[in-house]
Amino acid sequence: MISRTQKSARNTLFSVIFQLVTLLCNFIMKTVFIKKLGIQYTGIFALFTDILMVLSVAELGFSTAVSYALYRPLSENDTLQIAKLMKLYKKIYRVVFSVVVVAGIVSLLFLNFIVRDIPDIKENIHIIFVFFLLKTAVSYLFVYKATLLDANQESHIVSIVGTVSCVVATILEALVIILFKSYMGYLFIMVITVVIQNVILSVVADRRYPLLKVSCNEEITVSEKKDLFKNVRALAIYKVCAALQKSVDSIIISTMLGTGSVGLLSCYKMIFGNTDLLFSQVFEAAKPGVGNVAASESSEKQHEVFKKMCFLAFVIGNFITVSLVVLSNPFVELWLGIEYLLGMNIVVVLAADVYIITMVRPYEAFRNANALFVQGKYRPAIMIVINIVLSIAFAKKMGVYGVLFATVLSRLLTHVWYDPWLVYRKVFHKPFSEYIKVKLKYIFIVTVNCIGVYSLCSYIKFDSLWFSFFVKTLCCAIVPNTVVLILFFRNQEFRSLTKSFQAIIKK
Repeated sequence: MISRTQKSARNTLFSVIFQLVTLLCNFIMKTVFIKKLGIQYTGIFALFTDILMVLSVAELGFSTAVSYALYRPLSENDTLQIAKLMKLYKKIYRVVFSVVVVAGIVSLLFLNFIVRDIPDIKENIHIIFVFFLLKTAVSYLFVYKATLLDANQESHIVSIVGTVSCVVATILEALVIILFKSYMGYLFIMVITVVIQNVILSVVADRRYPLLKVSCNEEITVSEKKDLFKNVRALAIYKVCAALQKSVDSIIISTMLGTGSVGLLSCYKMIFGNTDLLFSQVFEAAKPGVGNVAASESSEKQHEVFKKMCFLAFVIGNFITVSLVVLSNPFVELWLGIEYLLGMNIVVVLAADVYIITMVRPYEAFRNANALFVQGKYRPAIMIVINIVLSIAFAKKMGVYGVLFATVLSRLLTHVWYDPWLVYRKVFHKPFSEYIKVKLKYIFIVTVNCIGVYSLCSYIKFDSLWFSFFVKTLCCAIVPNTVVLILFFRNQEFRSLTKSFQAIIKK
């Protein structure tokens, strides 16, 4: 029988492959867009994606709440309880689908206000938005089945289907743009491939879980439903604010500084976002395992697993932060040209945001696994209010950098300290000062690594830009990881992680 660790490793492997393929496909399509259609189409794509992310708040955190509710019946093989939860989940997402469609139609009335300086494109922006709306809304008709796969540590299936779908879609979309320069054709293929992908996942889930095809006449109890919706009410705030946090930058920049700025920034945000998404799969794949630990193990055992995850987050955060600071501008220069470069101040603040997000992921996993949804439910709302107020104020004085800096500052004032404090207090019952000491040490190491490697790479200059980039990449791969190895090879978490990886490879 496959252990929790092996399942997490398998899911991580396929998730990383999926994200690597997605990253490559995104770069291909971004390049095709810019070279064949222009930067304005890239700005529209980024802006509409972020607007639809805001509309996705209609989901209100049901997926997280139901995933938590599924952990125990899945571990106990309680098929009746699983069937009852999935029946409820199906009903909920039909409502979500309707709400998203209606909200999207209403949003059409305000597009001319949001899209400042309407781009010089021949297609109607309202019709383009409808295609993006269809892509988002249709997923909600099938997503409840994919959640069952995720909760049962079978997310590798979702990754495999997503990888194949991404490759096929990219080939077809690129051909349509290159051969016919048809943006509408691209949008049509985008929607169709999303529909096919979701239908395939639905069929696979039905075959693996026959209970999904059997009509369940029973409902979950009133007390269970009350607990579920109590968690959903708290998660709704997290969901709304998370969507706003990801999308508010583009919307404010578009409204105050112009859609062209969104297009230029989107090239960098794609690099940083996809890098973060790639490495986040390690923690996403581990979430069901964390849920299983929370449902069946003591707080001491949870703390042991938690410390390993935190150290892993530091190792990952250290590597990707140094790499993003050093390699982002050289890569954009190679990829698109020097005219698309942004200042190092923007690169640093984007990298800082990625580091913060990486470091708080273990706390989010344990907060959700222990159902700490209600406690601190207003923290995300406070964070997003601070973010919006500071973004508007800083945009007037510092432009794009001011908006991005406001995001980092709002995280530091709220997210970075509150969620860890909550987990330490409610789950581990340990002093919060332990967190502060460790994280300050980690920040110091990452900062020194960034300054040291950036300074070292500033002396690397060859006639070939590609060779220079290759040598800088080697420095980013070797130096920060060597520093971690030297400083922590005696560390208990380092040794524990090493043993876990060795065991996974052997099995």
